[in-house]
Amino acid sequence: LITPSEYIDMYPNIQVSTPCRSSWGANGYSEVWLNQSNDYAHRHLHKAGDRMCELAYLYPNEGDTLRRQALNQCANRHNWALQWCWNYERMQAAGYAYAMVPVIKELYDTEEDQCRQLERHMQFYNTHPGTSALIIGADIALEEAYQPEMGDSLKVALMGPLAGVGDTIQGVLVTPTFSIIAASMAAEGNWLSILVSSLPLFVLWILRWPLFNYGYKQGVNVISDVNSMTVLDDLQVAASVLGITVVGGFVPSILSGLKIKDTFLSSE
Repeated sequence: LITPSEYIDMYPNIQVSTPCRSSWGANGYSEVWLNQSNDYAHRHLHKAGDRMCELAYLYPNEGDTLRRQALNQCANRHNWALQWCWNYERMQAAGYAYAMVPVIKELYDTEEDQCRQLERHMQFYNTHPGTSALIIGADIALEEAYQPEMGDSLKVALMGPLAGVGDTIQGVLVTPTFSIIAASMAAEGNWLSILVSSLPLFVLWILRWPLFNYGYKQGVNVISDVNSMTVLDDLQVAASVLGITVVGGFVPSILSGLKIKDTFLSSE
């Protein structure tokens, strides 16, 4: 008795034979399977196979995509709790790391790897809480692609510019404008002043979820999107001018309604 491998070692020059395809190979080219009724699809099948191989090469980790549940948990944690642990040393880092926990647990199996990634997210981080949703969404997309270094660079690159945008929109345009309108209404006894002062801020808070989804969809491309939006500079200037104008316009109208009584004390 001899094994096939031993036989090949003893007789390396072996005659090659091609078994007959029997009746299935009708007319010499498998007409049973390939004939005039389906031969048009043959080239498309080959092209589809090549495309599948190309996609598998470009996206080797696509099988590790995040579940929507993990993304929703991250968005909710970020938008609710980003500033819960704010401190002077690392500012929003603790809240950011807390928001990333569901994603890190989804992508990394061992506790050691999870702790290492969360420790990386505990580095200094500070930006406007609203525009931060855009940053963390893009960062998660890079985490999903196992490109943590690029994600860290993205955070550093965007947290400064987007902080200026968020502070201008909320702190200069929205809050002073609607607060002064609400104050004027409150002075007249109008209870709708409560809605006027709080509803715009609530709308800005709700917009954090669409920003998160947009950042996740764009990934690293969000940097080029922000850089190409020169309208942001014009928006900041316009918001500043409008906010100061509104404040200056309401101050005289409010002060005109104040009645000041002067009392002079004369000595005997």
